[in-house]
Amino acid sequence: MDLEIFASCSYGTEMDLEIFASCSYVTELDLVFFASCSYGTEMDLEIFASCSYGTEMDLEIFASCSYGTEMDLEIFASCSYGTEMDLEIFASCSYGTEMDLEIFASCSYGTEMDLEIFASCSYGNEM
Repeated sequence: MDLEIFASCSYGTEMDLEIFASCSYVTELDLVFFASCSYGTEMDLEIFASCSYGTEMDLEIFASCSYGTEMDLEIFASCSYGTEMDLEIFASCSYGTEMDLEIFASCSYGTEMDLEIFASCSYGNEM
């Protein structure tokens, strides 16, 4: 699926990923262009996270996306990745108010979870 044009679309308030997430990718999902999309207020990752990727998910560019207020990682964290999740760039993302790490931390990754850089990230109010 070519996300080049898809990501260039700007949504008013939120993005319904219900159908988008239902798509099964063979190996991985290129979020390079997808992340370049700016959302009005928040991003509903509920269905998006339910998508199972072949090997891993590159959050490098995805994390560079700035959300209006906060990011609900509740369902997003429930997603199991093939091997590991690189949080290096993901953590560099600054959220509007706070980040709910409750469910996110409970997520078990294939091998290990590098929280070194993730923890070094400074959030708006609290962590």
